[in-house]
Amino acid sequence: GRPEVAVRAHALAAELFDHRDLRATGDYGAGSFRRRSCCLHYRCPGGGLCGDCVFDRPPQRSSAGADSG
Repeated sequence: GRPEVAVRAHALAAELFDHRDLRATGDYGAGSFRRRSCCLHYRCPGGGLCGDCVFDRPPQRSSAGADSG
């Protein structure tokens, strides 16, 4: 690999996410970022989870709209 590229990419990402509009939008881990919001892509036909999705698996649809009896 090219570790110098990884170091530069990490520094650039850290600089971008330090912007006031992005600072509180997610959690940072060792080489990772996870958003705190949802783009709802999983609700689209054939959709799935984003690479930085807040969910570990797609949420189950609620039955709130179902007849109750």
